[in-house]
Amino acid sequence: MTDPKQRPVTPEARPDDRIDHALRPQKMADLIGQEQVKENLAILITAAKQRGEALDHVLFYGPPGLGKTTLAHVLANEMEVNIKITSGPAIERAGDLAAILTNLRWLHRNAAGLEVSITDLSDRLAALSLQGPKSRQVLNRVAEQPVDSLKYFRLMTNRIAGRPATLTRTGYTGDLGYEIWMENPDALPIWDALMDAGADYGIAPVGILAMDIARVEAGLFMLEVDYTPAHWAWIDAQKSSPFELGLDWTVALDKPGYFVGRRALEEEHRRGPAWRLVGLEVEWEGMERLFARVGLPPQLPSMAMRASLPVRVGNKQVSYVSTSTWSPLLKKYLALAHLCKPHFEIGRRVYLEVTVEHQRQYAPAKVVRLPFYEPAWKKG
Repeated sequence: MTDPKQRPVTPEARPDDRIDHALRPQKMADLIGQEQVKENLAILITAAKQRGEALDHVLFYGPPGLGKTTLAHVLANEMEVNIKITSGPAIERAGDLAAILTNLRWLHRNAAGLEVSITDLSDRLAALSLQGPKSRQVLNRVAEQPVDSLKYFRLMTNRIAGRPATLTRTGYTGDLGYEIWMENPDALPIWDALMDAGADYGIAPVGILAMDIARVEAGLFMLEVDYTPAHWAWIDAQKSSPFELGLDWTVALDKPGYFVGRRALEEEHRRGPAWRLVGLEVEWEGMERLFARVGLPPQLPSMAMRASLPVRVGNKQVSYVSTSTWSPLLKKYLALAHLCKPHFEIGRRVYLEVTVEHQRQYAPAKVVRLPFYEPAWKKG
């Protein structure tokens, strides 16, 4: 017998067949989204059963192309469960969705069988990032408790404009900075208080384009731009290890006992990574020579360029750049590069592809340590 799901939709087909065909994922992204949802729901169902509870309702967050009707269909037909689906606010950036789902999935997996409850507060919380060399002075003007003693990568509870907030000494720039976490209704009053307090210091609101340049100066990589999460990689070559991404400081091989990935990391540490994420400084004189041939000064984009650009040594490509930008602070053309061994050694000379009047050329560049910019007061 022919499976009705395999038949093309025709006017003679039953209504159920047409609905079934319409609900099947039309894009690979939809299929991936369904698989992630099914995996998450399987964890939730298992955890609920272990607590002796019934799971009958799920609040679902994006992605935008994956509707609740599709999910209900998937659940009823493939997981043999009947759960009501309610759509939460859409999460437009796939990276935000990936971060939430990945962390929530890990927590639920490891909480199964334990006396612990997990609540996703993502929709209730807002965040503001206050960055710059004068951020401490501005914050001290509005915070009830001084922030001078708050150390790098630490947090404290405080109040701003009479509203409760959590302050973290973190940020996505290469400068001194803080991130402020609060309930949604408190975000605007806290914003207003910061803008008023920072007026004497020239405070200004900025968006992701400015932040993108600042994070490159700080040598910070971006999800889905400079690396691919392991659970999204199609092939092994798209995966990264902490040693390859320059995150050696996060790996404590002298830590007793087992942790996830320990054996693989010990082996990679012994032999050394096959490639590394490093910084490139493009030589300005070399750029000038390339553009001078066509009678132009160097032409650079006014924002960070999230594009893969080949890096060459001689006539051989030795890897690629994932983000490049002109640094208005350092007055240099910078790039985050993924270089194969031995070309990632500091001081090595390589060549980065640039486009000169629609022609591909190669500008000389030097491998440098990351971050490009890290003033003493950032962590002090």
